Amino acid sequence: MVAEVFRFQLSGNDLSALPSQKGRFSVNVSNARDLTGYWIVDGRAASISQIGQDISLTYPDGHTAKGLLIGTRFINMPSEKINGEINGGTITWNKGRAPWQRVAVTGTYVNNGVLFHVQQQGTAVRVWSDNGDYGSGKIDAAGKIIPNASSGRLGGSIFDIRWAGNSLGKRFEAPAAYLDAKGMKVRMFETANGDLYFVEASGKAALGRWIAPGKVQVSGWGGMVGTLSNGGITWNGNRQVWKKI
Repeated sequence: MVAEVFRFQLSGNDLSALPSQKGRFSVNVSNARDLTGYWIVDGRAASISQIGQDISLTYPDGHTAKGLLIGTRFINMPSEKINGEINGGTITWNKGRAPWQRVAVTGTYVNNGVLFHVQQQGTAVRVWSDNGDYGSGKIDAAGKIIPNASSGRLGGSIFDIRWAGNSLGKRFEAPAAYLDAKGMKVRMFETANGDLYFVEASGKAALGRWIAPGKVQVSGWGGMVGTLSNGGITWNGNRQVWKKI
């Protein structure tokens, strides 16, 4: 679940004065999946915005509808007279409505051997590479990326992001659960900002990053490198293999 959080600041040493608002942002404050972002409906772009339990759908034809998140898995849309069930990256609806499939934009991609990082926030998107390239733009209602004036090399759409005319291809897939050498559950997950975290059985988390297709590096573990495969993650050094569940 996403809620709006406000940051306030006191002026001087007068504790009786009302603080002034200095910031505002959204944050996930529960175990419910954050639904904000772009989705595919019958091959066309749609979007969802979410603040707390309030959900707003924007359909491919541009019309909007408001509803409520019920618990962590269900959506009720009173004006549409339909209900939806969230299952991973898919929302299925009753009454024969087409399912909605999530489009993951934020993440790491590769183009001609160079890693590119993409971050999407609402309709804004920015792209940067390990070689120092940078671009930003806006996503229109159809999912097309409209580059800012100084970002002519950025283009394509949320379905096929392009840099200098070349497709960035598919984003690296990150979230997964594993078992460590003691059979304890551990995790690798990606934040909404595209950061990778590796969580040990004790709950301790360490920041990491992609360094190549199928390879990650965990700065919190002394720069340890892991190689991903269908079976799990093989680490260099003295850390045992993580087996994928």
